[in-house]
Amino acid sequence: MGSKIRQNRAQMRVPPPLVQPYLDLTMRCVIASMQDMKQKTLTIQEYELPVTVHEEDGGFVAVCPAWQDCYAQADTIEDVITEISSVAASLIELYKEENMPIPLRLKSTTEKAPSGFTLNFPLIVSSE
Repeated sequence: MGSKIRQNRAQMRVPPPLVQPYLDLTMRCVIASMQDMKQKTLTIQEYELPVTVHEEDGGFVAVCPAWQDCYAQADTIEDVITEISSVAASLIELYKEENMPIPLRLKSTTEKAPSGFTLNFPLIVSSE
């Protein structure tokens, strides 16, 4: 499946080098998975996701400088942040399946019951 990643990477549009970032931020990417269906434990992994956002062609591009495969485009800052979070979560899942190293810092891993737990996550809202 590693060749599939290389093929997909070749087909994707790689964003241009950043000259003047519009916004630099570090987000948290939270990945949750059921580890043991009998005991119903939910494992939550929190990764640090550094992101740089810049304007391009009337929209925004977000890239993760630590992970060349992780980038997104959207019309608004809120949408590009949502999109890159989704891309990062999908890439983490894919990299785990392929036994590839994930180039993000794992901040924490916790196990919780699959219902009735609380998470804190960043909420990005822009104003002009």
